[in-house]
Amino acid sequence: MHINLTPDQRALVQKAIESGRFEREEQAVQEALALWETDAALLLQGFEIAKRAARLATAIRLRTLCTPSPWGLSQGALEAPH
Repeated sequence: MHINLTPDQRALVQKAIESGRFEREEQAVQEALALWETDAALLLQGFEIAKRAARLATAIRLRTLCTPSPWGLSQGALEAPH
């Protein structure tokens, strides 16, 4: 496979090679792809956490609406009729 880097990307890779972080351009590309995979996995985990939080918030809201008030009325009964 042949990959064309932008001039900025090529300069970044060159600096990493000069600093001793990588020996070859291929190593930099491999690390970038590994980080990309990790970021994608973390993003998916974040979506799952957000969905769970939304379900929990909905359950709490429903529980609040269904809990009788000390005055014998549910909170929904206090709302104006539609």
